[in-house]
Amino acid sequence: MLYVQATAIFKETTARETTIEDLQRKHPFNGPGKPEDVAGFAVVLASEDACWITGASMPVDGGYTAR
Repeated sequence: MLYVQATAIFKETTARETTIEDLQRKHPFNGPGKPEDVAGFAVVLASEDACWITGASMPVDGGYTAR
């Protein structure tokens, strides 16, 4: 089952730019992620474990940009 984001920008995107079904087809993990999917990485970035991470672009998008 696809988790549908309740944010205004997600609703606008799926209403005007692309359908939820299209997102599912294009996404390696069968659709957009949930906030919980990125929470772990956010915790790492806020911790001392990230003290050597500087100026890096690290997409946490379930492989969408790598497809």
